[in-house]
Amino acid sequence: MKNKKVTCIIFTLLLISTFILTFKIKTAISLVGTIYIKPDGSIDPSTAPITCVGNTYKLTANIYNYSIVIQKSGITLDGNGYTLQADGTSIGISLTSITGVTIKNLKIIKFAYGIYSYDSNTNTITENTITNNTITGIALYYSPTNTISSNTIRYNREGVYLFESPSCTLTSNTITNNDNGLMLIQSGSCTLTQNTLTANIYNFGVEGLSLTDFIQNIDTTNQVEGKIIRYLINKASTTIDPTTYPNTGYLAIINSTNVNIKDFEITKNRQGLLLAYTKNSNVANLKVSNNYAGIYLWNTNTTTLTANIIIYNYNGLALQYSNNNIIANNTITNNKDGISPYNSNNNLIHHNNFIDNENNAYTQYSTNTWDNGYPSGGNYWSDYTGVDNNNDGIGDTPYTIDENNQDRYPLMKPAAHNIAIISATLSKTELYAGQKLNITTIIKNKGTITETFNVSTYYNTTIIETKTITNLPPNTQTVLTFTWETTGVNPGTYTITVTAHPVTGETATDDNTYMAGNVQIYKQVRDIALINAELSTNEVYVGQIVNVTVTYKNEGTITEIFNLQIYYDNNIMLNLTIQISPDNQETITYNWNTTNIPPGNYTIKAFATPVPEEIDIEDNTFIAGTLSIKLWPNIAITEITPSKTVVGQGYTMQIDVTIENQGSDQAIFNFTLYCNDTVIGTFTNITLTGLNFITISYTWNTSGWTKGVYIISANASLVIGETNTNDNTFVCNRAVIITVPGDTDGDMDIDIYDIVRLASIYGAKRGEARFNPNCDIDGNGEINIYDVVIATSRYGYKEY
Repeated sequence: MKNKKVTCIIFTLLLISTFILTFKIKTAISLVGTIYIKPDGSIDPSTAPITCVGNTYKLTANIYNYSIVIQKSGITLDGNGYTLQADGTSIGISLTSITGVTIKNLKIIKFAYGIYSYDSNTNTITENTITNNTITGIALYYSPTNTISSNTIRYNREGVYLFESPSCTLTSNTITNNDNGLMLIQSGSCTLTQNTLTANIYNFGVEGLSLTDFIQNIDTTNQVEGKIIRYLINKASTTIDPTTYPNTGYLAIINSTNVNIKDFEITKNRQGLLLAYTKNSNVANLKVSNNYAGIYLWNTNTTTLTANIIIYNYNGLALQYSNNNIIANNTITNNKDGISPYNSNNNLIHHNNFIDNENNAYTQYSTNTWDNGYPSGGNYWSDYTGVDNNNDGIGDTPYTIDENNQDRYPLMKPAAHNIAIISATLSKTELYAGQKLNITTIIKNKGTITETFNVSTYYNTTIIETKTITNLPPNTQTVLTFTWETTGVNPGTYTITVTAHPVTGETATDDNTYMAGNVQIYKQVRDIALINAELSTNEVYVGQIVNVTVTYKNEGTITEIFNLQIYYDNNIMLNLTIQISPDNQETITYNWNTTNIPPGNYTIKAFATPVPEEIDIEDNTFIAGTLSIKLWPNIAITEITPSKTVVGQGYTMQIDVTIENQGSDQAIFNFTLYCNDTVIGTFTNITLTGLNFITISYTWNTSGWTKGVYIISANASLVIGETNTNDNTFVCNRAVIITVPGDTDGDMDIDIYDIVRLASIYGAKRGEARFNPNCDIDGNGEINIYDVVIATSRYGYKEY
């Protein structure tokens, strides 16, 4: 193994050999002659069957055993349908350091290279037929931004070959029956549309050394063997399978993360699956065959490859600069190199079958782990010659790949696939429609490979539920519980079975299905009942919380969803959606805030909306009781009315005070009347019914009070539970003036104005519109001679 020739995993030798051959052909043309279109536009030899009109050069006859070398930029070479043919050597048409040239409508047959471009850009190769060239039909080296369109390219070793020629456009080309159809080597940012590749040994491939080499614009109009080229870039957290990407003929995943690639069959490409700069992904259940590289990883890390069939490729599984991947449970057979890591380390490779590959494994500059430890084991190697003396299924000596890589626990037999249902039991055999049935099953991996598969349960032939078992190790069993929700199932007898879906490669499927038994389903019952509803209290003040506790029960046989509603009279206070299992009873408490609810007596009731098909609805309503909502205790002084605002010193006046009980309850309180800060009257144990008022009249004798201005106020004591104290005190907005008797306007003197005022309303009585209480000096309710005498007897008096 140490002495075998180095295999170039990314085909570097192919590139170098082709490149060397190219330069040999450039310097060793062995034909009758060469036709030059010179930098000055002249044709050499001038006898060549080519005419020139302006910048257009046209062939006028077939040309045999001559090459054409274009040395002038900006021209068109029109083959005019004629043929350029040689003997399998040299170059048909060559361009070196040329731009803006169009080559069209030519048949180029049997050269080494049909059209060869070196260091030339912005040229167009279109509508040509290029066949039977021994190396390449169209070869671009270091030639960016060229266009290759509408050409027929067939029976060449390489159909179209780009090397370090980025940003080219290839469209509507037909590439058939070549060894390699279309190869993009270190040529990023190319645009491919409507190209058709068929019957090539390897139809299509992309290779590179950096991420930019792999970034291409390749749409779904390109086809290989009638199927779509899928070139996917920047995918994340998605599944890529034939359902989402049908009719796939080539698949590349570039610069992506957390993608799940599965279930494709891909053949006859340079790479069956290309993963470049991709990580944290999964590749499963692919079949890749007859490709140059079945699965090719370039700079791809932390990705798992499992349960893939890799067969009849040149390189089965090739890794370049790809680390920390898991490669397990794959079948890799009849390839030249089964697996070939190059500069790829810390990969875990186990439970794969390496069968009849020319080299089962070949590594360069790589150190990897080739087994899963004991007793799990490593891989099966068809060329392993060790023995198993202890019959544990693992070879007694390692399988050596090179000095840095060995499978310490090689398997003696190929890894086998065998999933079995060991048992399945039912939680019950009789139930009402709508109830749940649990099905508990034991599943075992009897094979030698860790498996991921689906398990389904059925009633008769109808599926109940499917679950996925992920990475079940060999000789290991697990337990799954399925739940059959029988809502909507017709009454009857049903057979319950459990099936483990066969995994790829499984042949012994007799134990994949297990009959758990028969179940009798009866007609369902639907009934929601309110068991109780009660109040935390029957009396609250506005704004207080009352707790309404409701107990309800599902007396039916299926899980129900209904609305629980709570009312005060006909007003809804709660509408709550409830889901409840059969035969379950639950209690909720609703905290009702009575803020903004008008005081009064309310009937509180709970109501459960009937569910479909419910017959017994009498128990859907429950009266919790009557709740009285009251106003808070509150004594308020609402008015102070003095009988006059000017009173003679020593005389009396009446003060009326209006007090309201603004609460709902009867109140007993005290009341104090003030003149300025001096108490002039006290009233105790005043009883006032709820929502009522009282007016208290007090006669104030001003004897002993000095002349002056006085403010009358009143205060009512708080009652129990009263919180609003702002209105317990009231200050009269009209001042009272104590003055000399006979002063009717309170200016502290008796003058002609006072006499005139008295005279003008003389004879007026209390209650009449013209009555002025300030002129009723003696307070007898009438303006008479006594008032006039009092005033006139002190006429001229001044306080100052």
